[in-house]
Amino acid sequence: MSSREERIKAEIALLRHKQKQLQAKKNQEERKDDTRRRILIGSMVLHAANNNLEGQWLAALDKFLTRDYDRKLFNLPPKMKFPKLDNVPSKDDGE
Repeated sequence: MSSREERIKAEIALLRHKQKQLQAKKNQEERKDDTRRRILIGSMVLHAANNNLEGQWLAALDKFLTRDYDRKLFNLPPKMKFPKLDNVPSKDDGE
């Protein structure tokens, strides 16, 4: 392989590396922006909840939150979990 070909291959490799670095930086910035949006929205919701809208926000959270750990953060009771009824005979099974 000629030295010119080697230089071109090295330059291509360098450019690909730089491209990966730029994409990683872009992804990091997007995650950072998304986190900031979530913080601001959460702050707005907490502010509204503390200004006499607690009933409306808690009712919305009660419908939205499904994990018991998350519900506990807002002093909401655990969601009722119903067992699966796979083995329960239906009316048509033998009656």
